[in-house]
Amino acid sequence: MLEKSRHDLEYDKVLHLLEGMAVSPLGKKKCAALRPHSSFNDVLTAQSETDDFLQEILKNGEFPLSSFDDISEILYLVNIGSTASLSDLLRVARQLRLVLRLKERLRVLDKEASDEPVPRCLTLIQEMDPLSYLEQRIDECILSDEEVKDRATPELYAIRRQIQSYQEEVHRQLNKILRNYADILQEQLITVRGDRYVIPVKAEHKNRIQGLIHDSSSSGATVFIEPMLVVQLNNKIREAKIEESREIVRILKELSALVLGEKERLSHNQECLTHLDFGQAKAKLALKLDCRRPEMNDRGVISLKQARHPLIDQELVVAIDFELGKEFTSLVITGPNTGGKTVSLKTCGLLTLMAMSGLQVPAKAGSELSFFKQVLADIGDEQSIEQSLSTFSAHMKQIIKICEAAGPGTLVIADELGAGTDPSEGAALAIAILDYLKKQGAHVVASTHYQELKGYAMNTKGVSNASCEFDNISMKPTYKLLIGVPGVSNAITISSRLGLKDEIIAAAKALISDEKVQFQSLIEAIEQSHIKSKQMEEDIEVLHAEAEAHKRENVLIREKLKAEREKMVNEAREEAHRILLEAERLAEEELKNIRSIGLSVQESEEGKQRIKEKREAIQEAMGKERLRAGIDRPLTREELTEGEEYEDVLSGFSGQLTEMPDNKEQVLLSRGNISLRVPLLNLRPVAKDEEKEKKEREKGLFSTRRSSRKGGRDTHSAFLHTKSELYLLGMRVNDALQEVDNYLDNAVLAGLETVRIVHGKGTGALRTAVRDKLAKDKRVQSFSDAAFGAGDAGVTVVTLA
Repeated sequence: MLEKSRHDLEYDKVLHLLEGMAVSPLGKKKCAALRPHSSFNDVLTAQSETDDFLQEILKNGEFPLSSFDDISEILYLVNIGSTASLSDLLRVARQLRLVLRLKERLRVLDKEASDEPVPRCLTLIQEMDPLSYLEQRIDECILSDEEVKDRATPELYAIRRQIQSYQEEVHRQLNKILRNYADILQEQLITVRGDRYVIPVKAEHKNRIQGLIHDSSSSGATVFIEPMLVVQLNNKIREAKIEESREIVRILKELSALVLGEKERLSHNQECLTHLDFGQAKAKLALKLDCRRPEMNDRGVISLKQARHPLIDQELVVAIDFELGKEFTSLVITGPNTGGKTVSLKTCGLLTLMAMSGLQVPAKAGSELSFFKQVLADIGDEQSIEQSLSTFSAHMKQIIKICEAAGPGTLVIADELGAGTDPSEGAALAIAILDYLKKQGAHVVASTHYQELKGYAMNTKGVSNASCEFDNISMKPTYKLLIGVPGVSNAITISSRLGLKDEIIAAAKALISDEKVQFQSLIEAIEQSHIKSKQMEEDIEVLHAEAEAHKRENVLIREKLKAEREKMVNEAREEAHRILLEAERLAEEELKNIRSIGLSVQESEEGKQRIKEKREAIQEAMGKERLRAGIDRPLTREELTEGEEYEDVLSGFSGQLTEMPDNKEQVLLSRGNISLRVPLLNLRPVAKDEEKEKKEREKGLFSTRRSSRKGGRDTHSAFLHTKSELYLLGMRVNDALQEVDNYLDNAVLAGLETVRIVHGKGTGALRTAVRDKLAKDKRVQSFSDAAFGAGDAGVTVVTLA
């Protein structure tokens, strides 16, 4: 892309906005260096990355990034053998602490991780290494840019303790002198000159104290003397400080060596941090400008919906719809000055550059932009006094460069093509340039005032007109772009409404040919028709959006009602369970009481009444349970037919009725060599549409928890109604063993004491595998074959622990 084209389209101003979103100098530098990608795949990757960052910020907030220093020079210096300074090492430590904060963010997100692919922004954090040991060692050693901590090493601590001891002794000795020679001292204080402790003595008394003179005041009235009494101590302090400096240098060399050893990982950390700052800046810019991810293609198709120029105040900018590349590859925009032609050109070109750079664009979702090999532009007044070039010449120099570079995969943006010279020659030149660029395979968007270009666009295949709408009533442009409609200048109309004399207006109209008047009238009619059509389309879109919103609202209401209904049903089921369990408990208590006091209670009227009441309570609970299971009313003896299929709704067992109800109101159901007595109260006929289900169950295709035809049961309901038999007929060994394991869990939770596992005889492999598992299972107390006539060796009766 030509540098001038980027400047004309104001791409650099967008990059300046992007820089403002970054927090670090390196991030800002990367933003400023952003350029459109040179391959379509790179554009798609960059767009996906921006979207990943945006979705992560919307979901979990911005990353805890703060400004970090560039440590590249530090890594270079330690690599060539230099020793890092205290401030250098602190910058390294600060960067590592930032990495640690980001890692903590990732750790928190991992707790809520799903099966979705990890977005690029999080993989950057995954790739970083906080090098905790290095950060901790630097923190242990360095207090500030100018000071090493006492405890950095045992040796440094010992040296500083020795220095402190010497200093305390010096102060003790000097304080004695201050007390004994108070009359000759200028002040009662101890000060330092050249790292030596001294006292201020009046110049006229300097000979009264033996010592070394290190300095004097500017007036000469005071001399600073180091008494001989502390010279040796000051020497020791000096020697100790030399040792201290050597130890500090050794510590810095040690830390520099650690940094050198982690040079590669530190460099990679910085790259990841920079890219993280850059990616977050792209996402923040998208949020600031209310951008959307465009659909990208490499076919030259541009379809912008409600696109806005990103550099115009968002409260003032007028959104436009823009098309290019589907039915036509060249677009000629006409209309009056200040009508919005140039803004439309720039919006198309600038949004194309933004999309190719991986930035989202300020337009509605569903907008489409194309990848172009080159985007070439000529916009604005290029008159140059220094180069003695007129506006026409300056523009023509740029157009020449564009024509030389244009070809397939090129987008050309030209403002006021052919302007600045004689209208007839300018129009001819503009048509010739447009035709040449079209033949070269370039996509072109150009603005013009020339009438001839409107005709060219109307009569040339692959070229279309467009205009910026003008409101003749308010005498102001609306800045809306009308595709397919040529524009008119409106010069006479505007002049008339502004107050130009009628005779002048009439004279001007007389000078315009009838054909031109008719042409302009036709264009105005087309424009008004297009405006009405566009308004109708917008109204239809609004109605469609409202209908969709109502549809979504209705779906939500239905889902809410369904959830509330299911909640009520579940609550009713739980209440039925509670009543059933309570009735069973009361019955069990009564039976225990009867056993404890003997049979005489049964002979008493009171005992009989209690038994009757408990039985009625159980029957009531069973009745509610029957309702929960889906039976409207119990079957009567008269409704039964021997040999028909019936099912016990509580156990799930079904079979042929082989014995009618006995005196205890129980019937005998049989299936194969298995028979089971069940209460008449729990019986229901097997519907014809359940025959297939019954046959599949006989083949072992149904496990212990039968699917309800009116919706699945929850886990709590499943184990409360676990059957006393498990059917494994027809299953593979591995599947059968898994069923046995799940079934034993539910049986134990349901409080069953004895269960039956139906595996059949067959080759005996399934029977052997089941029994091997039962022998090792702690939930099983014992097991044995079923009784003769009740399954024999084809059924294992299990007593649970």
